[in-house]
Amino acid sequence: MFEFYATELRMDSGAIRLKQLRESAPVKLSVRRAAKGAGMPPGSYAAYEDAKRFKKRFIPVELAHSLVGVFGEHGIAREAVLALAGVGPDAPVIEAPAPPPVQFVTMQVALPSEAALARMFEGLLRPVDYQNQSVAELAQILARRLPTGLAQLQDLMPAPALAASPERGADLPALATDRPASRR
Repeated sequence: MFEFYATELRMDSGAIRLKQLRESAPVKLSVRRAAKGAGMPPGSYAAYEDAKRFKKRFIPVELAHSLVGVFGEHGIAREAVLALAGVGPDAPVIEAPAPPPVQFVTMQVALPSEAALARMFEGLLRPVDYQNQSVAELAQILARRLPTGLAQLQDLMPAPALAASPERGADLPALATDRPASRR
């Protein structure tokens, strides 16, 4: 009896229903194509079809909305895709906002010594329990704390007077500021 109950739970899984819906498409729909339509890497999309990794009953509403178009191109009704997220047939389609454009900026940055950076990273990671954290979780913690750590290093940055020293002043550009240049 337990085996039947477990099977029933798995059949109701959003992951299994998503995979079954994709595989039932009249026009073949691959994981790679579904992922591209959803705007995500194939591995990320495949995680939503894996009942061992995605255990929720419904897929995220945003994912369902992003899949409506690509599943529709392959002969699957909009209502069937939205049902995977628990959304009714009369729900409006929400268009995903376009990602912001990427801006590349080139700038020169003066970093403190390797020893100072190592001390900063040690301070950022000191309160973290390494045994219970994955590498990805540690990286996220470090990324979250890095701006604070860099702000604390400001007293190690070279003084603006260095640029104006007589022996180096001629070959260094003026330091950038947020104030207009003074008239002399």
